Amino acid sequence: MLTTIYFDLFGVLLGADKSTIIQYISERTNNQYEIVDNVFSEQFNKFEKREINFDQFFQNLQYGLVNGELLSVTEFKSTWMQQELSELPTVNYLLKLKEKYSINLISNISNSYLKVLQNKFDFFNVFEFCITSELANASKPSKDIFHYALKKTGTLPDEALFIDDQKQNVNSAESIGMKGLQYISYHQFKKYIETYV
Repeated sequence: MLTTIYFDLFGVLLGADKSTIIQYISERTNNQYEIVDNVFSEQFNKFEKREINFDQFFQNLQYGLVNGELLSVTEFKSTWMQQELSELPTVNYLLKLKEKYSINLISNISNSYLKVLQNKFDFFNVFEFCITSELANASKPSKDIFHYALKKTGTLPDEALFIDDQKQNVNSAESIGMKGLQYISYHQFKKYIETYV
């Protein structure tokens, strides 16, 4: 029986409009938007999983694109910081789900960035636990972060559901016996989650 739901943060509950920075890179390097989008997405996934730091992320973009040397790190950081984060519609389900389940967060963010986001978005109050890669000393898709989360919440794997937009993270959770849902769209999420509300 399901008792606990773990949510990923970025791409599931919070989203940034990356089109602004992709457009900036496209204009600066004279590359098509779609080409930049592909290179950016690949490197952003590595950055999000903490496989590379911000400087490596920027350098990989430079090396991965024709005319990448035309990018300025100062201008890139400025454009990056102007991306607005906003709540995705999935947030509207958190309170309703909390009536029946323990609701928790699993994210590859630092504790300091978590505090910044907690001060900005009220929905963090819904979570019983906010499990960061820093707290768990492991990052998704490592199974260690899921074992840590289960222990922290006192949950057995078959009592847990993990929702993430990255397939490799969902696969990792499922490999230890958790249920998993890869978030693809709000419509798909809503159809799935309605059976649990």
